[in-house]
Amino acid sequence: MRKTVKSYSMWGTMRHMLPFFPTKDAILVVMGSLIGAILEFCVAGSISMLGLAMAAPENLMRSPIAISILSVFSAQGDDMRIPMLAVMLGGVCLAIFCKNLFLGLLTWKSIYFSYEVAGCFAENIFQAFLRKPLIWHLQQNTSDLVTFMQWRPYVSGYCNYLLSLFTQGCIIIGLLVGSLYLAPGVSVVVFGGTALVGGLVYIFSRKRLEDASICARDIDTAINRLTFASLLGYKDIVLANKQENFVARMASLWPQQSRAQAFRAVYQPLPQWVLEFFGALLLLLALLILWHSAAKSGEVASTLMLLMGISWRILPATHKVLASVLGLRSVMPMMESMLPIANTLMTFNSELDAPKVGILQFDQQLEMNNLSFSYPDAADATLHTLCLTIPKGSMAGFVGVSGAGKSTLVNILSGLFIPTDGSFVVDGQPLDTEQARSAWMRHVGYVPQEPYMMDATIAENIAFSFWGGKIDRSRVERCCHMAAMDFIQDLPQGLDTQIGDKGSRLSGGQLQRIAIARALYSNPDIIIFDEATSSIDGGNEEVIRQTTLNLKGEVTLVVVAHRLSSLESCDMVYWLDNGHIRLSGTPQSVLPRYQAFLDSESTSRLCLGHSREASSCKE
Repeated sequence: MRKTVKSYSMWGTMRHMLPFFPTKDAILVVMGSLIGAILEFCVAGSISMLGLAMAAPENLMRSPIAISILSVFSAQGDDMRIPMLAVMLGGVCLAIFCKNLFLGLLTWKSIYFSYEVAGCFAENIFQAFLRKPLIWHLQQNTSDLVTFMQWRPYVSGYCNYLLSLFTQGCIIIGLLVGSLYLAPGVSVVVFGGTALVGGLVYIFSRKRLEDASICARDIDTAINRLTFASLLGYKDIVLANKQENFVARMASLWPQQSRAQAFRAVYQPLPQWVLEFFGALLLLLALLILWHSAAKSGEVASTLMLLMGISWRILPATHKVLASVLGLRSVMPMMESMLPIANTLMTFNSELDAPKVGILQFDQQLEMNNLSFSYPDAADATLHTLCLTIPKGSMAGFVGVSGAGKSTLVNILSGLFIPTDGSFVVDGQPLDTEQARSAWMRHVGYVPQEPYMMDATIAENIAFSFWGGKIDRSRVERCCHMAAMDFIQDLPQGLDTQIGDKGSRLSGGQLQRIAIARALYSNPDIIIFDEATSSIDGGNEEVIRQTTLNLKGEVTLVVVAHRLSSLESCDMVYWLDNGHIRLSGTPQSVLPRYQAFLDSESTSRLCLGHSREASSCKE
């Protein structure tokens, strides 16, 4: 996976994320960060002044502002020291209270903003997934798409790190400007040394953190893929007695993930541990420089107090800057995996806007004119120059062995696939635009071999085409009657029966009849039965076949089947062979010849098997 993702710089990633930033909230957060930096400087300055008042009060006694404030206490001489300390400490308390109150509001807004961006990002990806054509989905790995949705916290984490980087950067700049103005010499030593140490720590940690994050990303993806494979292929895994193999594979991934996450957890706080030590060491160096310069003790104390007050805030800010940069590096591998998908999926692209559904009439017939279809990167076409006509109200059947192109043809008939060449025409109008195909889908009902069922009630599954809206109970009951769903009366809760995940509480035949009722609920002009009876027993097949016959004449029917009995009542049958129409005509003219073809193929395979067996015996 690492080889297939595009590499983005931190600023390149930010540029791609900017369209998701709410402009008003972004401005508020930026302005709040600047105000927070000013408040941090005020707090650092007030603490420095408190230290100076304790260490060298005589320096403050000469200040006109201090004298005017202390005059309210009617104290003189040494008696002024206690009131002065009280005033200074009160000022510190007030500054800290205001700063913390403001930063609390700013933190709330920043976190809200980060999750708002992450939600917008995930919503757009989810929206785009649902609007991408079926052919695109067939080329994707489902577990990877779900993994991207689960990685939404990494987007909010990216925004958090970015905002922290900006906020703490403003604080550092403000504190540096103040310290350089008041004590330029020793400030250069202390904060220049801090920057040097911080840079070395960053260089040491960056590559190691990136490698650990890439490993964590790849292991996370592998775990999701294995989980999906286990859930979707449960029966095959059990029948093949491969449970232990899957468990062993999963067990081998956990230690790798634990190791990668542990390294990520160590490298991110590493700057704080290093800077705490070197910060104190650099203050000691500053003291030695002041001592060597033969400065007065009061001057040394005031300067050192200033540096300590500023360092009290600048060292944690520096740590947070480095932690934010390393945090950005830690989520970059996940962002690099998501951004290529996001760049092709976002709704900012006009092709992803909700398709405008026009009006399409179906009063006469469907036509395929020299229609061909090829899958992306396929060497050969799946369908070749098909020409056929299906009049409205008729019943057309399609038959052919596996791989003949029946499923591809169904996807074109339903509007899910776009022909590579030729045209698919409804009443003379080609379905060559997204608007036309969306309009056509409103006319289509679809009954697949394995219908998708929600873990919901029977009524909710039947009204699936209007999911999220109010269910028309009378229409549901009418569709149930048309689909011969007589088993409803035997269920204690009737239409309000919960059918379980994937319809696990009902039989295959019952689910197929629910699928037919669902197709009827939207009042379609055409219903496509795609191998609808291939996975059920003969009794249920007869019920569904009878249901199909009852619909004949009321709607256009397209029946794709392996069982020839399902096609005996068709008006026209098409025999597909390797993407070509090998034969077409009435069921009486096509089905016997197709059956003879199947018999001859079966005989050939049987003879070939006997020949191989005899050859093996001779050996």
